Amino acid sequence: MLIARFLGAPIHITWSWLLFVAVIVPLYTRRLDDWLPSGTAIGVSIGLALMWGVSVLLHELGHVVAAKATGCEVDRVEIGFLGGATTVRGDDDSAGRELIIAATGPLVSLGLGLPGGISLLAGNGSNLGLPGIPGMFVSAITIANLAIAAFNLLPGLPLDGGRVAMALIWRATGNRLRAVVIASYIGEAIAIALVGYALWRVGRAFDPSREIPWVIALAIMSASLWSMARRSRQRAHREHELASSPLTDHLVPIDVLDGRLPASALSGAMTPLVLVRLKDGLGYADRGAPPGTGSLAQLSTPLPPNRVLGEAASRLDLLEALQDGAAPWYVVAAADGTPLGIVGASALSDR
Repeated sequence: MLIARFLGAPIHITWSWLLFVAVIVPLYTRRLDDWLPSGTAIGVSIGLALMWGVSVLLHELGHVVAAKATGCEVDRVEIGFLGGATTVRGDDDSAGRELIIAATGPLVSLGLGLPGGISLLAGNGSNLGLPGIPGMFVSAITIANLAIAAFNLLPGLPLDGGRVAMALIWRATGNRLRAVVIASYIGEAIAIALVGYALWRVGRAFDPSREIPWVIALAIMSASLWSMARRSRQRAHREHELASSPLTDHLVPIDVLDGRLPASALSGAMTPLVLVRLKDGLGYADRGAPPGTGSLAQLSTPLPPNRVLGEAASRLDLLEALQDGAAPWYVVAAADGTPLGIVGASALSDR
């Protein structure tokens, strides 16, 4: 569900975030029932759950600011059960840019939790000395943001710490695929550790039934982490495979005609679609279109520059072009502008 935009980036809340609320509200309510009326305890618990959501959102907005500052586009910000996710796209991926964007989110969370943390170390409590419910909210904000920062700094994908680790390994080895694979396996190990922690917590509890919400939350979290870490590795392998496969191996032949020819020349083309050389680029025309009068240039539709890929382009370049514009086909041209053929989504198939 789209709720807002920030620096042009759409912000969405997923239905899984409601599951987070359903888990966190009973946890808070049980702790508040001892000193607040039931209705008040539930209301405060809902407020605390919303506070977690806002803290996660501010964390993700840190990623957005860093992405924009480094010249990247942000396709989507998503808030869900596991936390948040910011989808970033740049023309020139680099380890340094990945490191900056990944680290900014935890830094925002640390900044939000730092005042309460300093107050706690000074002996004044994480509530900055405020009494009652306001103090409890301040304390919860401190704990939430420090917890978000600490959890996200764990060095496994898809967490921010995993992206930082991946960027550092990438910079050290020059091999992005290897970096992603290592960080994804660490992410799976973290997922297993979360399951172990849940079992340990139940085993040492005086009343194991009171731990059920925690166990559910950790189980969902560990399953999500495992799945996302594995997908990160699979996606990296796929992107490496596509980047190693030149588009010139997947070209579909197409006739190329001079735009100065009469429109009637279109009927003699051998391919259903025809490229037309124009004064300032390329155009295209359908062989089955009514020929009319005048030149072929007048009959053709100009081809936008982003529909032309270079001779050195790979299938990964095609995938990125399709994600940007979703055009049905693209022209592959030599360095001198000579069209070599066209490619479409079918070139991404391994068949």
